[in-house]
Amino acid sequence: MNQGGQLRFWQERQARIKGLFGGRGSAKTTSGALEALRQIQEQPGLPGAIVAPDYPSLVKSTLPEFLEWVPEGAIVDQSKAEKWYLFRNGSRVYYSGIDDPESWRGPNLAWLWFDESGKKKTNEAWLVLLGCVRIGAAKMWTTSTPKGKTHWLHDVFVKNPKPGIHWHTFASSRDNADNLDPLFIETLEASYTGAWREQELEGKFVELQGTVFDRTWFDIVPEVPDDAKWVRFWDLAVSVRQSADYTVGGLVGLADGDIYIKDITRLRSEWPDARRRIIEAAHLDGTGVKIGVENVGFQLAAIQELRRDDSLLGHTIREARPDRDKLARAMPWAARAEAGRVHLVEGPWNNDFLNEVCDFPQGSHEDQVDAVSGAVAMLANRQILIARMGSIPGSHPPVEKPVKQERYGDWPKKSESKEHRQRRIPWRVRARLRG
Repeated sequence: MNQGGQLRFWQERQARIKGLFGGRGSAKTTSGALEALRQIQEQPGLPGAIVAPDYPSLVKSTLPEFLEWVPEGAIVDQSKAEKWYLFRNGSRVYYSGIDDPESWRGPNLAWLWFDESGKKKTNEAWLVLLGCVRIGAAKMWTTSTPKGKTHWLHDVFVKNPKPGIHWHTFASSRDNADNLDPLFIETLEASYTGAWREQELEGKFVELQGTVFDRTWFDIVPEVPDDAKWVRFWDLAVSVRQSADYTVGGLVGLADGDIYIKDITRLRSEWPDARRRIIEAAHLDGTGVKIGVENVGFQLAAIQELRRDDSLLGHTIREARPDRDKLARAMPWAARAEAGRVHLVEGPWNNDFLNEVCDFPQGSHEDQVDAVSGAVAMLANRQILIARMGSIPGSHPPVEKPVKQERYGDWPKKSESKEHRQRRIPWRVRARLRG
């Protein structure tokens, strides 16, 4: 680990409440786990807690990382039902997701670690947890990727910090390059755009409005190449309420590595009208254009109904189940757009489309973005646009791997064996934990 934000976080001892905000893979959770071990040894016999935004996040990331650093023999008892570990020095560590903040009004804690607090859109959970840390040294810290300058974390730590109470630092993904796949940072550099790259790689608070797409990246063309491969992807939403999402079908093509958006069909209607429009578009597009429909909730029944329709005989209908969030699905073609390789075919839909994508991800609607993301995933077979953008002519040049700096001597390296890492945990922490 080089001497970046992680080391600054470790060395800060005076602040009552501190925050480490970092990019993806910047060892935020590792830093939080090591701080928890330090508090366990420095406040023997006193309880603490490890919290994540929800229980799945806790058991998939936060808790495994913490346990990875616990020295062998330090835990002498545990309760899976009550969710706690008892350490040899008498410290009890509770762990939980905080889906229901009100359930956390009772505990009296000497320390608390809130991992990935940025996933919480409001500060309700933070305020409830803050009131729990009221005995002993009363230390509280959070480790998270920032979520924009309008997020409550920015207000607490950057905009309105309380002197002598709040402290924060930032960690770049590059700070942890020694422990990452050599292509990890390069791939994110190629896939993320604009200010979003600053947030996800450098761990900075940025203005999120319009950070993914820029209107100037798109050019409008009168026609498309003859050899383009086409799909139309539908993002379904069946409601006629004025505030409801739209059903959107995006006709998207790929030719020589460039993406062409030929048409966006957009309507707010009940399923019978949406079904009629899907069939009409299929007939206009022709049987050579594959049809994709997102398979979430009621949409499975819609897909089955479309497949049973005799008028669609000869059309290929594929279902797609998203396994990433909207932003992650949009990033591959956003990076392609930044490189000047996404083109809009001239049409009356152009302006509404550009308005929506340039507000993404903070705008009121994301349906057109989702439709294009689904189409691009079908065209790419989820491989083309995940490739290194440096290998695509006219896109970003390859990103050189940062020069490694010397690591903090007492900080373990993740690629070492667990036994070796535990020997490298600061010796005072290790000795006290072992009793």
